[in-house]
Amino acid sequence: AHQARMMQTTLEETEKRAAEREREMKVVQAQKAAAEQEAERMRQQTASEEANAKNEQALERAWSKLQESVGQQGKEKLAKIDTSSCTIESIDLSCCDIGPKGAQAVADWLKVFTGSLNKLILECTSPTFDQFYQAIHDFSEDVDHSSNFDHLHFWALLPFNGSLNT
Repeated sequence: AHQARMMQTTLEETEKRAAEREREMKVVQAQKAAAEQEAERMRQQTASEEANAKNEQALERAWSKLQESVGQQGKEKLAKIDTSSCTIESIDLSCCDIGPKGAQAVADWLKVFTGSLNKLILECTSPTFDQFYQAIHDFSEDVDHSSNFDHLHFWALLPFNGSLNT
């Protein structure tokens, strides 16, 4: 009987140690899972920061290219605009003869601009109106207007001063 009690005690102690080891393993697994989740969150945050930095650089390059392609008067008008703002009320490039290169620069900037722009006025008085229109049309086909460009309108003044809303 004494030997049976001793064996029973040994068995109970072994079971207790096994249960304790199992609890410790669960704690270690939970800590490991938490560490993996934190590492993944950090990876995603880093990727997001890198993407934002790339977008910011692309936006700066596109804005710079736009300024170079709209002539001196256009450059002066654009210099007054705060591009760090999420909402730009209006960009008025009327009286700046914008050809296809300028129109393409406008379209390229709009593709990377993530804020909202309420009004964009462009004037095209050159004989290259078809190319100008095509660049803007291609932009409007590429971009989902529902998010940032709800109230975006293009005005192109033709040489005879008729107007075309697109």
